[in-house]
Amino acid sequence: LREGDLVRIEVVERNSLVTLAYDQAGIALSLRVRALEAGAVGDVVSVRNEQSRRVVPAVVTGPGRVAVQADATPSRVASVTP
Repeated sequence: LREGDLVRIEVVERNSLVTLAYDQAGIALSLRVRALEAGAVGDVVSVRNEQSRRVVPAVVTGPGRVAVQADATPSRVASVTP
């Protein structure tokens, strides 16, 4: 058996609606998004929020399910004036 003989099963289909989960620091959210790529468990795929049209990367976690993690870099930093 060679590595080339193994096939990863895609559990997220391109253009399908999937459930995106966000779970960080006691906050758990989920919403339906559109997968822009197909993927197997562990793959990173692009997904789009159909309302905001924002595209984000998400990890495939199971059939029809993806997850995102909080960005480690703050998107907005408050400035302090002395």
